[in-house]
Amino acid sequence: MRYLWVFVCTVGLLQGQQSLYDKAFEEAMRDSFITGDERALLNIISADSNTTQSSLTHEPASAKSLPGVQLNQAGRWRLIYSTMALGNGLYGVGVPYLMKSEDPKIYGGFQLVAAAGGFYFSYNMTRDMDIPLGRVSFIEKGESLGFTSFFILHSMIGGERWMNFDPDLRFALTYIMLSTPTGAFLGNRLYNHWKPSDGQAILINAGSFLSTLNGVALHRILTSSLDLETETAFNNSYRALSLLAWGGSVGGMFYSHSRLGDNSVSTGDAYLVQGTALLGAYVAIQALTIAEMESERANIVVGMSIMNAFAFQGVKLIEDVDFSEGDAAIMALGTAAANGIWRGLSIMMDAELSSDAASTLDIATSLAGFYTTYRSVKTRRLKSGEPSGSGGFWRIKASPTLLGDFERMTPGISLQLKF
Repeated sequence: MRYLWVFVCTVGLLQGQQSLYDKAFEEAMRDSFITGDERALLNIISADSNTTQSSLTHEPASAKSLPGVQLNQAGRWRLIYSTMALGNGLYGVGVPYLMKSEDPKIYGGFQLVAAAGGFYFSYNMTRDMDIPLGRVSFIEKGESLGFTSFFILHSMIGGERWMNFDPDLRFALTYIMLSTPTGAFLGNRLYNHWKPSDGQAILINAGSFLSTLNGVALHRILTSSLDLETETAFNNSYRALSLLAWGGSVGGMFYSHSRLGDNSVSTGDAYLVQGTALLGAYVAIQALTIAEMESERANIVVGMSIMNAFAFQGVKLIEDVDFSEGDAAIMALGTAAANGIWRGLSIMMDAELSSDAASTLDIATSLAGFYTTYRSVKTRRLKSGEPSGSGGFWRIKASPTLLGDFERMTPGISLQLKF
């Protein structure tokens, strides 16, 4: 009887430990990411039980091994979509071209087949994968870096020399078709190595894009007064631009990662920092309109300095509080509302909207609207003690684009706000 009592107590204790572990693990996975402190606590709880260490990793098998724990596949649709887009575009056109087909029906038909193949391939490959938004963000960045790495190779060899041995650009297309998925693979490996939260991953990619802009701006500062009509000067400028832009993108990722460290960053925090950088770009445009400086270099230096300062200030604004995506959207709407008040009144009073005074009011009202909304949201968040949420559909996207017609195109930036 004594041994039976010891056996019952032992079983009850182990079941209690396992129940405690399950509850702790569920709470830790609430934000789809286990921090270092949470991992250490779970290790302590599981020390006397038979829970394996594999349950603390982010690999698909570990998540499936625990009853009631679901995979995070919030980014799965984006990964499938990007695979279909590559199939429809790069491979849908590239494969028939490499096969030297001249039939437009082959091109059109193969684009559809490749897009469909991209769907079924990625759908089956990701069925049991853990795919948070952060992982997709790194994969897409890897694809972009893999694609654009061609321009570094092309610039190093030189345009004229390249056309001498690859006049049909078939080797160039083959390289891009291989480097793009390689970049995606390396981006996924870097994500597994760093293990960032969704907010950290979004912020790291935003830092990468800002560093790319800084690289392009630096190139323009260095070459704005040079004569690029000669082939040698043009090739040197092309090499410098490729290295500064691509290197800035890679360097920006590593710098952003080192700066963030283990700091908690929600998706709302990341979108808030992106929003402050965009606000900085808007303020820079208005400030340059007021200043009317003739020097192109001075305009670039002042504009990029303002934008960078706003981005760094945005990082400071999220240090002591975690915002939700809804919070970030409210701040953006509050900024637009404050700016809209004075613009609406100006229109009704038939005031001049292109004057220096109008630009000054643009800056003042936008900053006032952002700051007052930020303080209000932050105060409510701190008082309520609510955890940061990940719900919502707000997203800022910035991407390079070309403006103008086919005869005269200039580089530009496409900004999209979705909520």
